[in-house]
This record gives sequence, structure tokens and C-alpha cells, in this order.
Amino acid sequence: MEFSRLNSIEVISRTTAFSFKGKEINNAQIASEFGIDFIANGSIRSSGNRIRISVELTNPTTGSSIWSERYDRTMDDVFEVQDEIVRKIMVALVGKLETASLDRAKRKPTESLTSYEYLLRGRDFHHKFSKEGVLSAIDMLDKSIGADPDNAQAYAWKACSIGQGLGNGYLEGDMQTHFDEAKSMIQKALELDENDFECHRLLCEINKFFEDFEQSEFYGKKAYDMNPNDSRIVSGYGELLVLIGRAEEGTDLLIKAYELDPAGLGASNADKRLGDVMLGAYVKGDFQQCLEYDKKVGKKNPIAWAAKIASLESLNQSQAKEVELKKFADAHNDLVLEEEIDKLHFQDASVKQTLKDLVA
Repeated sequence: MEFSRLNSIEVISRTTAFSFKGKEINNAQIASEFGIDFIANGSIRSSGNRIRISVELTNPTTGSSIWSERYDRTMDDVFEVQDEIVRKIMVALVGKLETASLDRAKRKPTESLTSYEYLLRGRDFHHKFSKEGVLSAIDMLDKSIGADPDNAQAYAWKACSIGQGLGNGYLEGDMQTHFDEAKSMIQKALELDENDFECHRLLCEINKFFEDFEQSEFYGKKAYDMNPNDSRIVSGYGELLVLIGRAEEGTDLLIKAYELDPAGLGASNADKRLGDVMLGAYVKGDFQQCLEYDKKVGKKNPIAWAAKIASLESLNQSQAKEVELKKFADAHNDLVLEEEIDKLHFQDASVKQTLKDLVA
């Protein structure tokens, strides 16, 4: 039931899946008959008050295992256990599905790629956060649209890539033209599929960047209501709430996103997630919480540094603040902390100014 809410994947019906229960099955034959790319199977065992759930994702064509996990829990609250396991399996499986699909797309000759595979490549380039990445992402997403003009997510991701290009100065030519194209991509995505939570997630991010907070909140909440178990949706919506003055709620969501998926799909570690929590904790005035989460971070991004330094100043720990300022300067001698803070999109400009004053 939970997977049926994910528009990025298609799941065979419950009736079809249960028709194989208790039978000797040939995965390759099933894959061929139903057009299946991946098969997830599992088992549940109980002993007294304990249960063990095993889940595996396989490639039915090769028979190889892509991912497997085992969960040991108690039956004290069976519904809470069920929700926890569903959330973790959804995050892990979707991540592995997209990674496996992307790897397969990279191995194929370009001319044989489908719209979805072009989309995956475009998203991969988008997350490189570089000029070359943005330009390659836009190229792949144009090809995705060319292969399927009704692929709503391709339009939404292209708008997001244009936004990244505008924000970082990667795009040449008239900025208004790029901005107008991004808006047209957004409109097209919504016309094609107004119920695609991925589109709403991206629209939340795009409107956040352009500081249309009302629209960003509208789309962020809609995406969250559609799929509250997607860590990217939870994180993006939580970040927005911090920026618009609802930092208590926003920080709770950022912590939830960290618990759902500590690293974040496409990331290598949990530092970004933890840095987001640090900023949320600072904005809501819980400076000790900010410092507590700092202990978990390996490599802080500039905004996490700013949150920590401002929290130390707010707690009158001036000596510790000076130590952190020097550490930041040594780690990022090419950056000015106040300029990094200027990149934040707070609805209330005074919040940004206070943060800049505290780190000065």
C-alpha cells in the first residue's frame, strides 16, 4: 500500500503478487511476463515478544542481490514497529531502485535510453552542484522531454536545474529568459500531473529559492501530505518552516528527515542533514540543542558553522566563539561567513541580519 503512493515506481497489484505465494517461482520468467525490473521479497519470524523481518531486493534477470536488510524488534507496539519498518524499507528500497536504474542507464548507449533513464541521468548531473553538472542536467532533461513530452517530472527537474544555474551564476545570456523558462517548466509539470508529489516537492524548493514563501509552503505541505515518509520531502518542508518563522515545527521535521535517512539519497554522509538541524535549533532559540547536534557532525558546511558560532555568542561563550571563527577561517579561507549567510532565504530579513551580527 505504501509503495503504491510513489509515482516514481510502478508496483504490480497485491492480487498478482499473492498469486505466487507458496509456489516455486522463476524470477526471470515473472520479470519477462510482467515487465518487472526488480523483485522485493521478505519473511517474518516471531519468537515470544520478538519479531525478525528480512527483506531483499533482487535483479530478476541476473538473480543477483541488490540490497538486503534484517530488522529485529519487539512486539510491544506492533503498529509502531510496522510504521518504522515500512518507513525504513521505503527509503532504502527507493534509493537502491534509483541507483540501480541509474547505473543501468549509464551502461546503455545514449540513443537507446528511455525518458525515465534520461531523467535519472539528469537528476544525477543536477546533484553534482557544478556548472558542468547543471548544463549536463538540462541537456539530459531536454532529451527526457523529447523521449516523452508527458513526463511531468522531467519538466519539474529542468526548472530546478535552471534555478540552481541562476542561483550560482552558471547560466549565460539573459537571466529573465532563463527565469521565464523555469516558470514555464513548472506550469507544464503541473498541467501534466497535479498529483505528482515529486513535482510538488520540487515546486516547494523552486519557490523557496525565488522567495515566494506562500507558494513554497503550499507545495511543500501538499508534497508532505502526499508522502510523509520521503526524507527529501520532510527535509525540504522542514527547512522552509525554519525560514518562515515556524522553526519549532521545522526543526522537528529536519530531525525526522535525519532519522528517516541520515545520509540523504545521493549524499555520502549525514553532515548536511545534521547541519540543517543545527540551523533550525539556532533559529528557534535552542542554542544548546544546536551545540549538541554539532557534536555529531563530521564536516560542517558554512551555515552549520554560522549556527554554531551564533549559538556560542548567544550563550555568552565569547572565547569559544573566537576559537570557532578561527577554525572556520582555516577550513574555508576562500569564504566570508557573512556572504554565505546572505544566501539564506529568510522571510524575515531581521533573522538573517541578527545571524550576521552574531558571527561578526
